[in-house]
Amino acid sequence: MKRCIGLVVPSLEVGGGIPAVARFILDAAQRDGRYRVQPISLATSSADSCSTRVVDPRTWLRGATTRAGEWQGLPLRHVGANWTDFEFQRYQPRKTLAEAVADCDVLQVVAGSPAWANAVVGLGKPVALHVATRSRGTPATRYQSTYIGGLVA
Repeated sequence: MKRCIGLVVPSLEVGGGIPAVARFILDAAQRDGRYRVQPISLATSSADSCSTRVVDPRTWLRGATTRAGEWQGLPLRHVGANWTDFEFQRYQPRKTLAEAVADCDVLQVVAGSPAWANAVVGLGKPVALHVATRSRGTPATRYQSTYIGGLVA
């Protein structure tokens, strides 16, 4: 049985540079043939339909949810967040995300900021992080993939 890479990317369905890097990783895994890839898209907007929002009491009881989709011919899981009105909440672990990555052996986070890895660190899976950012104050060492013993550095 092939080992599973959980490819965790903010707003994977939207497109742009970050999903292009994710596509590169997907292509490499498919060429290798020893791995299967499970794409997982994280909510980035306060208006995300799978997320709970302070300004929308109808979302309070149901909590964050997931939505099935497709990306590059693979089944995609889009995962909402709790209280996305506050940006820092989008980077937090949540039950729906833990369930989405349960079958994955390793989690590869591709994002524009290291903060996105916080959503999956602590879920009992090794985490690799690839950050491609132009944010001010981000050290140049954050422009590369980082993996240290299952923890993001």
